[in-house]
Amino acid sequence: MLKHLLIGLIIGYLTGCSLLPEQGPAPKQLQLQPLSSSTQTQPASSNQSVNMILERPLAPAALMSRSLWYQAQAYELMPFRDHLWTQPLPDQLQQRLEAYLVDQQSGWSIQRDQPGNASGFRLRIHLYDWYLDVERQSLYVNLQVFLLDNQGQVRRQWRWQEEEPLLDNSAPELVNAGQKWLQRWAQALAENLEIFFRQEADPN
Repeated sequence: MLKHLLIGLIIGYLTGCSLLPEQGPAPKQLQLQPLSSSTQTQPASSNQSVNMILERPLAPAALMSRSLWYQAQAYELMPFRDHLWTQPLPDQLQQRLEAYLVDQQSGWSIQRDQPGNASGFRLRIHLYDWYLDVERQSLYVNLQVFLLDNQGQVRRQWRWQEEEPLLDNSAPELVNAGQKWLQRWAQALAENLEIFFRQEADPN
């Protein structure tokens, strides 16, 4: 009888322990900020109408999570323990790029990929890498962008494999470097799209 009572007390104690809050502060949550408007990209011509779907970027499972990643040695990525994204990186990229393109190109209609939305073009992004390289103290980004027509044919594609230097190997600095890189990338992508659509409107 005493044995059963002791077992019951131990189980109750362990169950109670599992309901206690975690020790220490919760992970800090970080996010990318809205992009600034660029004066270098010219707005689309008044007779040019562009309707485009911006798909949610495709990425490996690790980048679909809320973890921020660093590489301390080759072929091994680790998540920061005390920091998380407020939402997965692909969602942030989609939101920031959509707002930037709408702001830059008044003649363009940009929509997210949702049921019922149809367009003449689709912008598809493959995000392969986004992590802090400890040895090089830099953000490494590797992604590819495809512009597809309404038949699903690839009309243009662009590839970026770049590094952005960091002041230190920390999660906040990784986000700061990502913000700088994202600003330049969005501007370059907008310029590439502008060139394509102008050529479509006036092949000569």
